[in-house]
Amino acid sequence: MAGSHPAMTLFRGSSNRAMTSAPTPWKRLGIVYLAGILAAVQVGVIAPVVPLLQHDLDLSLPFVSAILSCITFVSVVLGTVAGNWTNRFGLVRAIVVGLALMTVAAGLSAVVESGGALLAIRALSGLGYLATVVACPPLIAQLANDRDRAFALALWGAFLPLGIAVAEGASALLLTDIGWRGLFWVNTAATALAGVVSMIMLRGLAPGAAPSDSDLSVWAIYRMKAPLLLMFCFGVFAFIFIVFAGVEPAYLAEARGMSVGAAGRTIALTTMLAIPGSLIAGALVRKGVAPIRLAWIGLSAPALLSILIFAPALSTPVAIAASALAMITGALIPAAVYAMIPRIEPDPKRFAPINGLLMQIGSGGTLIGPPIFAAWTDGLGWALAPVLLILISAAAMACLFAIRRQAA
Repeated sequence: MAGSHPAMTLFRGSSNRAMTSAPTPWKRLGIVYLAGILAAVQVGVIAPVVPLLQHDLDLSLPFVSAILSCITFVSVVLGTVAGNWTNRFGLVRAIVVGLALMTVAAGLSAVVESGGALLAIRALSGLGYLATVVACPPLIAQLANDRDRAFALALWGAFLPLGIAVAEGASALLLTDIGWRGLFWVNTAATALAGVVSMIMLRGLAPGAAPSDSDLSVWAIYRMKAPLLLMFCFGVFAFIFIVFAGVEPAYLAEARGMSVGAAGRTIALTTMLAIPGSLIAGALVRKGVAPIRLAWIGLSAPALLSILIFAPALSTPVAIAASALAMITGALIPAAVYAMIPRIEPDPKRFAPINGLLMQIGSGGTLIGPPIFAAWTDGLGWALAPVLLILISAAAMACLFAIRRQAA
């Protein structure tokens, strides 16, 4: 196999193992990471401009909420289908097409005049987002050599909080001067440039796969025990993350007397701590720490810290500090899950469909988290909120225990 391209590196356990001594092409990986971050920007770009959209397009808050969740809904419905499609279509081509769809959607968003049109445009952006983020991790796995693969995949776990932080930062810097339409024009230029760079830098890598015995139908993916259990762990992370990021501001305002603005700013800052959490996980994996150990911490620590967050007897600074620590430790989960996928499914042709399943279940956790948590706290009060989080975390840890031999 001398002279094999690093893009053809296969996972541990593959029967056609390629040469693994070639250095990892970090510049190309950087382009893949950039595509993923820009995809995540599309998720976070709407929230900072909600009041402006309501005023300029005469939108109700429920309608704006639908616009906010549209990308997540697309992933819930089409995640696994997208995973199969990217395998056949080609990972690089899927990334380029995804960036193109997001470019078109961003440009249309800059000139939109009605809420209905914006909702349709967000669905288009959701398709682009899904194509990109389903294709990126398998391509990272194929580009990285054996030594760097788990580390490179662990770093990918930071793409969503990093992209949302970029969206929020760009909004804070530019919104006053150029307005929300100008912000979308900047978004258009950034995604278009990323698409062109991706076509140039990633040309010729990971072409579409011909049908083979290792191909999986959608229903076959749902019947795979170990990947499904691991993805459930990721869904629990998404559930808890969105509760802390999206619902906790209401708790700080209602139960602890903070102003709405101060509560929102506080949780925005703690949410950004997921970024160093993912980077710490990547560094630990690089040093040889087993990803499953990080997963144990990531599942248990946030649930236990929620006891401090929602305890009425403890001070607000203690609750905020616990929330910050919960974000850091919870961010170990996406890094650990991505690093474990090649361990539980060594066939590289199955990574994209399994990653589609991950997006589907993770997006499902994000979608159902707020209403379930709100119903629980409405019925039982804030003080018993940790009970729900501990129960679902325990269920996820049971899933992790069931696959511990494969994931270790």
